This record gives sequence, C-alpha cells and structure tokens, in this order.
Amino acid sequence: PAPLLFVHGTADPIVPLAVGRAAYDRAPGPAAFVSVLDQGHGEYLIPGKPGFEQVFATMTDFLRWTLYGDREARDRLRTDAQSPLTRYESR
Repeated sequence: PAPLLFVHGTADPIVPLAVGRAAYDRAPGPAAFVSVLDQGHGEYLIPGKPGFEQVFATMTDFLRWTLYGDREARDRLRTDAQSPLTRYESR
C-alpha cells in the first residue's frame, strides 16, 4: 500500500470531518492526517491564507519522503505541521 497524506479542514462544509477521518482510519498502509482547525474545504491551499505555510511544508516533505526516500523530510513532518492552526498525527 502507498503512504497517504490526508489534509482536512475541521469546518469543511463539503466533506465532513468524520468522512475524512473514516477514510484515514481505513487506509491500509502508512498514513498521516493534518487537521486545519476552523478551516473549510481547501482555503488553506491558497498562498497567504491561514494554514497554507504548514500544509505546503507538510505536503512537500511528505512527497520528498515517499518519492525520494528522504528520511530527513520524514522526520520534519510533525514539525512542519506544528502551529496553533494545525494538528498532525500519523500511524
């Protein structure tokens, strides 16, 4: 199974948080979940919006780790997502 990164706004009106969490819980391989607190469906993907810097850093390091085997990038994931606006968990 391929590693998966889930990024989900906790106030998403289109895909409820419970649906994103259920998909994460069912993922068969390594997975990580970034919650962007009080954000909707993707606003955090727009430069300058709350959560963008943390999501961008986490996505970049996740891809560096999973595509290139960059262990330093893997080790930065939790730190990338650290902020009052984001939460990171993995399994």
